[in-house]
Amino acid sequence: MADQRPPWEKLLQAFGFNTTRLRWKWQRWQVQRERRAHARENRSRALRYKHKLCKSCGLTVDGKERRCPRCEARLPSVLAGRLARYGRMLIPEGSYSYTSVMALACVAIYLAMLMRSGQGSLFSGPDRYVALRFGAWSIPLVFHGEWWRLVTPIFIHFGLLHIIFNVLWLVQLGPVLEQTFGRSRYLVLFTLTGVGGFVFSIGHRLFILGEWRGMGGGASGMVFGLIAAGLILGYVRRPAGAEYFREGLFKWFLFGIAISFHPQIDMAAHLGGAVVGALMGLGLATKNQARQLPAWLWVVLELASLALLLVSFMLAGLHPPPLSR
Repeated sequence: MADQRPPWEKLLQAFGFNTTRLRWKWQRWQVQRERRAHARENRSRALRYKHKLCKSCGLTVDGKERRCPRCEARLPSVLAGRLARYGRMLIPEGSYSYTSVMALACVAIYLAMLMRSGQGSLFSGPDRYVALRFGAWSIPLVFHGEWWRLVTPIFIHFGLLHIIFNVLWLVQLGPVLEQTFGRSRYLVLFTLTGVGGFVFSIGHRLFILGEWRGMGGGASGMVFGLIAAGLILGYVRRPAGAEYFREGLFKWFLFGIAISFHPQIDMAAHLGGAVVGALMGLGLATKNQARQLPAWLWVVLELASLALLLVSFMLAGLHPPPLSR
């Protein structure tokens, strides 16, 4: 019987390729391409959709309604709803987009600091001045008016182990919480817990230790904030998979507290991030719809958080620290 295979398949097999596996991969890629095309079309239809969908009970409501007739939850305006759907069309909700971007930003900034550093190394991290140049917090500089140094240090790390631990914790915790809270709430939580950790750390140095000099940075305060918010969610709201929030995150929290006793680790930043995360978790985990912020306001806060991050790094670039500090 004559060989009916196409010439390209015979050629590839002659060079040792598994043509059956290649054909399967090609078919799978075509199926995924069709799915992506259908998803884009569905998101485009959602953008043009004139009705509203209540996020609390799932009821389809007329576009003119301001509250859900079933559960009395607030509904976004037509313009806010379309803007939110447009944003979700550009970046799908389940893509863990902020977790990926923030983790990559931490790694990219660490590598950029190493390239600019004259004395640092991959393991020991950048030298002091380069860390300050990229936005690490410093008590004299913060009190000199450089408020953005309470934001940029979230992405500043001082050694290979420092960034490895923080990024690993972020990529483990982030996707679960980003999917649970939603992208807007997650970014606000990310930003406020990071800033809260540095505020606590500076306050601890000033009012407890009496130190008027010092510098720091790192995403660990934010990580503790995510853990605390997840714990509050698991114990208060008890969503599907609450065992992970109650048991898994509690073990992470105990482990984090244990390593915080190391003299080179900033326990005040960890506790500060955890306090801010717990307070935000109480607001996010409430079951009372009347006490929850409307969806459009979370979108505004999301955009404000993005603007805060971008402006902070712009100001850090425009205001290099003096060499004496």
